[in-house]
Amino acid sequence: MYRYHPRHYERDFYMLKRITLFAVLGATLTGCVTAPPTNFSVPGVQRATTQQAVELKAVSVSYGLPSEVKGDIPTYGEGFPILWEKSLVEAIDKAGVFSDDAPDKVNI
Repeated sequence: MYRYHPRHYERDFYMLKRITLFAVLGATLTGCVTAPPTNFSVPGVQRATTQQAVELKAVSVSYGLPSEVKGDIPTYGEGFPILWEKSLVEAIDKAGVFSDDAPDKVNI
């Protein structure tokens, strides 16, 4: 059983300060995060009129260098290039731009 003793006061006060600091820090950091949009699908993708005679092996999406910036697109975090990549692959698949069994391979 815990009994209060005057010499435990400083230890208890220090622990209470640490718990309060972590709670405030956690609430502050959690409050700053915005929820990402849930739909990255490209609307209105039409079938390609011609199909390329190459097979698409991989698609890679990442943030560009500051010198490559062309517009003001928000960068909400590290997870967004993955979502952009998935939506790009989905749009390419819907359009049917690349053939599946071609001898030549290409990466984007």
